[in-house]
Amino acid sequence: MKDQTSKPGKSRAGAQRQIFPSALLSAVFVATAAVLQLTVPALAQNDPKTIYSNALATNAASGRYWLAIQYGGILDREGLLDPAASVTLARTYTGYGSYSDAERIAQSALDRGTGDEKQRKQLSDIVSDAQIRQGKREASFGQSLFNSLLSGAAAGLAEGLTGQQVDASTSQPANAAQRQAASQQAERQAQQRAASELMSEDAGTLRTVYADLTDDAARLSAADRKRAKRILDSASNAYGRDEFTSAQSSLHDVLAIDPTNATANYYYADCLARGSNDSLQAIDYLARALAFDRDGESRSLAMQALQGIVSAAQGAGQN
Repeated sequence: MKDQTSKPGKSRAGAQRQIFPSALLSAVFVATAAVLQLTVPALAQNDPKTIYSNALATNAASGRYWLAIQYGGILDREGLLDPAASVTLARTYTGYGSYSDAERIAQSALDRGTGDEKQRKQLSDIVSDAQIRQGKREASFGQSLFNSLLSGAAAGLAEGLTGQQVDASTSQPANAAQRQAASQQAERQAQQRAASELMSEDAGTLRTVYADLTDDAARLSAADRKRAKRILDSASNAYGRDEFTSAQSSLHDVLAIDPTNATANYYYADCLARGSNDSLQAIDYLARALAFDRDGESRSLAMQALQGIVSAAQGAGQN
């Protein structure tokens, strides 16, 4: 790996964490707020939680799933992802076809133990639906019975009502293996859509999405950057020995210090992809590599990886 860390910035020792203080993010915030207030005039101009929650909901409703997911990511990183926004984000992942991510977001919200009874029921239903779609569990007896009594077009209606996939050839509930295969295909299609969207975005646009991470990195001290460089070297050695689990752990530590390190973002995405092909998380880190490396090696590698995802998904769809 070739380190592409930027020059040391100001020390963050003793500095209190502020939400969205940078000039860049302030500009993004104002622009986003202005757009949303065209349709939601009552929004508080200085309320980032409201602005980004509405950006999540607005983009999800218009089918701009990848952008919606990024706004949800900002809320998550800043500790502003409340139960209502968690429901929206998890449903966005479901709409995108990324059931493993939908399960992850909904389960995390449930684990936090917040939200009212209705929201917790919605989150539980999302987790259940995602697990059924992935073949991790069976539908309830009532769901299976309801589906088995129907056939033809009615089976499609049952699928919509119950969340249980139906085998079109038999009009019977799909078994676990069939659901798992369908889920994997949906995940591949989601990855293809996300990769295609990313390849058409310029680095400047992507940096606005990750402006909060840029702000974090701006407060790093020289000592912080040296520590990140030392851990990155360790990750590079592990990666070179094909010890990808160890490399991933070290890369995670690098990004906890400097989330804008393009090298660490690319190789972390690579390690994620090697461990699982059922998540959009790897693509998120490829997007960060594109955002933080304008024309270097990591950007080139990330673009190649995205093209590979698109090609692989297209090939799978033809088989």
